[in-house]
Amino acid sequence: ARAAEFLTVPVGARGTALGSAFAATADDITAIYWNPAGLGFMETPQAFYTFVNMPLNVNLSYAAIATPVFGGTGVLGAFFELLDLPSQEVTTVLQPEGTDFTFESNSLAGGLSYAHNFSDRFSAGVTTKIVNESISDVSGTALAFDFGSNYHTTLFGRSVRLAFVVQNLGGEMQLSGERLFFNVNPDELDERDNINSPTVDLPDNLFPRRDRGGEQQAGSFNLPAVFKTGVSYAVVEEGGNNLTLAGEFWNPNNQEEVFALGAEFRRDLALTGGGTEGAEGRNAAVSLRGGWFFQQDEIGLSDSANDGDNLRGLSFGAGIQYDFGLFDAGIDYAYRDLGRITQNNLFSVSVGL
Repeated sequence: ARAAEFLTVPVGARGTALGSAFAATADDITAIYWNPAGLGFMETPQAFYTFVNMPLNVNLSYAAIATPVFGGTGVLGAFFELLDLPSQEVTTVLQPEGTDFTFESNSLAGGLSYAHNFSDRFSAGVTTKIVNESISDVSGTALAFDFGSNYHTTLFGRSVRLAFVVQNLGGEMQLSGERLFFNVNPDELDERDNINSPTVDLPDNLFPRRDRGGEQQAGSFNLPAVFKTGVSYAVVEEGGNNLTLAGEFWNPNNQEEVFALGAEFRRDLALTGGGTEGAEGRNAAVSLRGGWFFQQDEIGLSDSANDGDNLRGLSFGAGIQYDFGLFDAGIDYAYRDLGRITQNNLFSVSVGL
């Protein structure tokens, strides 16, 4: 088992539509999530927000800002992420149908990112984040780091990028809180001792005081660390048409290796004003994306035609970018098939100065 699994939910419609094969391609503010080194491609400040609709009324929101610093040799960014779960009713052994009481739970993360361009071909970045999960009156916090690099050059006259990323590298998370505290009496101590250590018999007068305070010790769990290697190649770069292919290999700390493939076609448009004053020379871009995420399950799943997993891992989406003059804005959408679980619909909005 791992803690903070919400960190594995892909952020941003563009990268998700590419089957999550985005570590090498990421060159905008969403690189904070995918590969902090990709922030080095940014030339102007950007802001970003994405909303992920998940099963069982669970929603994930992610917001980020980033801006070039040190004359453009570096880029500094910050983000905040919240996984919001609906209120749930408390159930007990004696009241399995509910108690009319509810409890809240959520997961959140926030942190800072910095990328540095060491040359015109190589950039590296790091993200430091604090991760917190809470359920009812119990919570846990951990510190985690992302490290990434991006080497970009040309091959046969076309752009090629190679990326290495380590995500969620950090300490273990241990839960604590009011719900783990309890009062215990001498006779109850003897009962607990018989359950936990049946071969040891405590003297009856060892803990004579009643209502002694105790705390149940929760276990510690690793964060979802993963090592990624990614490559992207611009197959077409001419006449305002751009076609990029991407591939990626993941090595998570809790399951078998993962492979991802993605493709993005972008058409750059030079729009005229159409008679509108000040609108001439505006630029726009339209993108179509698709990908596949090949994930081997922690437990075996059948491959029958009726198991609901035929399209598991498929993703696709589209986006549009428009230059308004004082700023540019983009809207992206992605669909991700999760097999028998259901599907994800992602919407992202970005603004750049």
